[in-house]
Amino acid sequence: MYATHIKVNLIPTNERCQMGYYMDMTDCKFHIPASKFGAALQAIKDIMFENDDMHGGAFAGGQMVERWYSWVNTDAVMMSDTLEQALAAWRWRGYTDANGDIDYLRFEGEKSGQDNALFRVLAPYVTEGSYVAMRGEDGALWRWYFDGNRCIEQEGRVVYK
Repeated sequence: MYATHIKVNLIPTNERCQMGYYMDMTDCKFHIPASKFGAALQAIKDIMFENDDMHGGAFAGGQMVERWYSWVNTDAVMMSDTLEQALAAWRWRGYTDANGDIDYLRFEGEKSGQDNALFRVLAPYVTEGSYVAMRGEDGALWRWYFDGNRCIEQEGRVVYK
């Protein structure tokens, strides 16, 4: 028997977003209907202008002169014609089923970025009950769970009985 994801001492999201924290996907149940691809793509493009939420950036003369989302190819997002292309620019590969829906995601990066920002804007388009589960380099477990409107980050642990 195992426990679903419950609270444990997990590195806070903002600390996992710093450069150098490795993570792997451990499980995924994910679905976005093809009918919502256009709106989801636009939502991803729209957040590319939310500077206050960005952790990456360039400095000159002690001042931040440019901002971006960590580990995201901003130009590729803005030039994306499809939702799959935009997801790839965030280091996620979307797999489609026979209906054209995205029915699986795979993390193609190595380190934690600002995936929580991506999933926050995708949440209204993701089917309720979807999730993406991760494990950090230090063994920390968490998942992004989609409730039909929001993405909720849930911390976890494995329990053996």
